[in-house]
Amino acid sequence: MHCFGESPANCPDFIESCLLPVVVIQPRVYYITYCNRYLRTFQTQLHRNRLPLRTPTQSHKKEHPQPNTYRNKVPILREQPPPLKMEGPDTFHQLALTIDPSTKAISTPTSSTTLRDELAALNTLHRSLLKDVEAPHTAPPPPVPVNPKRSAAITKLRESGNASFKKGSFADAVRMYGLAIEMALQRPLWEPAGLVREELAALYANRAQAYMALREWVEGAGDAEKGVELKKVGNVKGWWRRGVCLREMGRLEEAREWVGEGVSFESQGPDKAGVEELVALGREIEAAIERRRGA
Repeated sequence: MHCFGESPANCPDFIESCLLPVVVIQPRVYYITYCNRYLRTFQTQLHRNRLPLRTPTQSHKKEHPQPNTYRNKVPILREQPPPLKMEGPDTFHQLALTIDPSTKAISTPTSSTTLRDELAALNTLHRSLLKDVEAPHTAPPPPVPVNPKRSAAITKLRESGNASFKKGSFADAVRMYGLAIEMALQRPLWEPAGLVREELAALYANRAQAYMALREWVEGAGDAEKGVELKKVGNVKGWWRRGVCLREMGRLEEAREWVGEGVSFESQGPDKAGVEELVALGREIEAAIERRRGA
């Protein structure tokens, strides 16, 4: 249909697209027309209804949808907090820590792996300390006292081993010394380390002697070396016994080097008679080396 006196190109695009009819009532005739004179009326009505109205210049333009900028955005990953580092001795950071009233384990709600690893090591140490406490879930005693029951048990096992060695029961002596060594190794961490080293050095030396009596030179050399590592000065028996085991195994050059090192250490110690025995053993090893060369 065409407007009266106007071509379709001059009609408003809105009227042409929406086809809003204007009914002009005449007697017994209904005309549905599109007229310019009603343009203002339609525009006013559309403005009141807040509907979009395109101008005639946009009539035949094809609209393109706006790009969805939200979808085109690359999601930004939330960065993890940096690991905790000590800035200085005067810097203090308050952390959210909680302690379990039953197990006394410390935990944190933070996501720092460094802090969680540190707390896991601390909880492990705490459990190892409580394992040796007789009363469950109690604080460990101060570091100075030594458990007298454990010390008495170690001493009794050592004396039993000495008695078995004197009777010639060398296998039983090895067993008694081994039980004493295991008990000494299970001492709590807060007890003096010097006490543990002294006990173990003497026990390893005694068990090395029992192995030597059984002619088990490899085991004897191993125990004697352990005792010397725990106590280098004042342990002439350990130096001498490993030197003998190495000589019996035919490792003469190693035995000579070992005895020479023992003489250099023990010459600063109080046992001068023991140093002379080491020197005599060194001469015997030198003689054995010369005989091997001559043969």
